[in-house]
Amino acid sequence: SPSLISAVEKEGEIGKERMERCGGECYTDILAERISPPSPPLIASVWEETIRHTSELRHDAERLMLGPTLGRLLHDVVAFGYRPGMRVMELGTFTGYSAMWLAKGMEAGRRSWLESTSNDGVQPLSSS
Repeated sequence: SPSLISAVEKEGEIGKERMERCGGECYTDILAERISPPSPPLIASVWEETIRHTSELRHDAERLMLGPTLGRLLHDVVAFGYRPGMRVMELGTFTGYSAMWLAKGMEAGRRSWLESTSNDGVQPLSSS
């Protein structure tokens, strides 16, 4: 569709590489990212770095992670279901991108716990 083509063009080379790697299965994600409100700056920078990082890997790592659309869904599920002292556990961290969305859903001065753990051997992009 024309809107999808323009969305991919706006993504530039990174968008073209993503579509080649995903075999056409990520078109709706790219379009949804374009029509959704922007991600917070820190989360957006981790997403960009994650995309660059996955392009360096030999296997199809992009299928192992979620994108901004599902990240916002995680945020909304946690924010909507929040209770004081709530605990959230994420099993299977890739670069910490989804954990950041979960934490964003738990923020606003609330006391909560987020545990994110992985043993898949992929190094996180940052330690913060």
